[in-house]
Amino acid sequence: MPSLLQIKKAPFLFFIIGNLILITFLILTILLPFGHYRTPGAAREVTIAGNYAYVTEYDGGLRIIDIHNPTLPWEVGYCDTPEHGLGVAVAGNYAYIANDAYGLRVINITNPSYPSEIGYCDSPGHAHRVVVAENLAYLADDEGGLRIINITDPSSPSEIGFCSIPKAKGIAIAGTYAYVATSGENLRIVNISDPLNPSEVGYYPTSGWDYGVAVTGDYACVADNYYLRILNISDPTNPIKIGDYLAYYDPAWGPYDIKIVGTYVFVTYGAYGLRIIDISNPIQPSEVGIYDINMFGGPTAYGIAVAGEYVYIACDEHGLLTRGINWCIQGYSVFWIFFGVIIFGMNIFVLIWLWFSRNGTPDFTNEKDVKSIGKQRAPSHIIDGTLSLLCMMGIYGGITFIILRIELILSVFIYYVLLIIEMLYPLIYLILGVGVGIILFSIVLTGLKRVIRKTMTRKILIYLPLIFLGINIFIFLINLISIWFQSTVSLLYYVTPFTTFLYWNELVMDPILLIWHLFGTIIALGSIISVGILFLTLSKRRDSTNLKGLTIYYLFQIELYFLFLIFI
Repeated sequence: MPSLLQIKKAPFLFFIIGNLILITFLILTILLPFGHYRTPGAAREVTIAGNYAYVTEYDGGLRIIDIHNPTLPWEVGYCDTPEHGLGVAVAGNYAYIANDAYGLRVINITNPSYPSEIGYCDSPGHAHRVVVAENLAYLADDEGGLRIINITDPSSPSEIGFCSIPKAKGIAIAGTYAYVATSGENLRIVNISDPLNPSEVGYYPTSGWDYGVAVTGDYACVADNYYLRILNISDPTNPIKIGDYLAYYDPAWGPYDIKIVGTYVFVTYGAYGLRIIDISNPIQPSEVGIYDINMFGGPTAYGIAVAGEYVYIACDEHGLLTRGINWCIQGYSVFWIFFGVIIFGMNIFVLIWLWFSRNGTPDFTNEKDVKSIGKQRAPSHIIDGTLSLLCMMGIYGGITFIILRIELILSVFIYYVLLIIEMLYPLIYLILGVGVGIILFSIVLTGLKRVIRKTMTRKILIYLPLIFLGINIFIFLINLISIWFQSTVSLLYYVTPFTTFLYWNELVMDPILLIWHLFGTIIALGSIISVGILFLTLSKRRDSTNLKGLTIYYLFQIELYFLFLIFI
């Protein structure tokens, strides 16, 4: 072992192995059922008709995207609209867009390459969602309530009925009933058997922002703040909750769009991506699939459509994502577990290498050895004192096997810098990311050095990194086990100092959650400080070989981060 891990060879051996894994990963991203089309504007809603995806943009407009090959979507047509495109439905040769303050817009899509607006119908509120059934369009019109529009002549749509429902955001139609989701005004059930005179016949009390609702048989799934509620609607006048599901708790995000296929409910959760929930037993719904598109500071999931073996997600400024359903249900966790174990192994590789490079290791409990620090190699106690970047690349999603999305101290800063050049060739990401990371990381370490010199005792220098190493490995193993047993609940889900500070007012209302966030924050800051201690200790000991090796190691982690940011 020592001969294999000669200190002069090990950094380069590690670098070669690491990049071979990167190449393998890139090949897998090509072979796996992934597709992506970046729309010029912010994609908000999507629906599928035939071989085309129809995507509305928040900035206005309808994009028509060819999905003959879901892994290679490409745009074939575009039609501008005057305001925010919040909802879309397709029927026959026409697309109907819920166009915020501009009501309902009708687009002729007979020739997908040259769509054109042929009609519109103003509404008194702000149109959010639209559903088409037969010759009628049902519009969730925010403060305008439910509007029913006759589209027998698409070039001249006209309103024929309405029901006053405050803050109508989402809508689903089943038989002679419309189910309207509202913001803080309950789920409303409207009898539409007479579209000229629709009337509210029932409601279910909800407490939060409800954007999504979907119906299958005798059940309705509705977004309710952070929860997905499952209601028995066999009696529309008296809906009864029979089950609910909470993917996570974050005051900023909840279920946004909901689609039901068979016994699976597909739900977008904004920054938390896609969840697939099995409601074959509606009393005890269970999560069976996940795609965490935002794990590396990436896109936000809004609208969703399901067709064939693929799910299509409107992801704000990142455009349209396509993912294989079976991949989300079966392959996602397996892939990340496999990849995570590789990264875990590489961390152990670094630890072993440094262990065998400890010639002349001093004993910090011996005053004589302490005085000769500059002449000795790094002590094995301290080396890789945290493995705190043990997949701290942000893979808290499908396998959530480490705690934070702080893979870099400055990842948030770097991400916003990257947004400026997001349309440029991906290689720029790597060059800029690594360059900025090195410069700013060195600046931070310079400041930490003065503080640590004055505050850190010798025992802290030895044991603090090891403590956080143990905690991180423990969290990694717990989360790995939870995924193995089909549980996607992370031990520390999306807890960072940033979220703790941002949502402090909400957290103080829940002492247990507050303690949880504070614990996660301590782990985060402790891990980062431990990394700093590690580098400063090696620097103080003038151990240029180990510094070089660990620098290569962390540069590799940075490289991984940006490759994931680009391709996932």
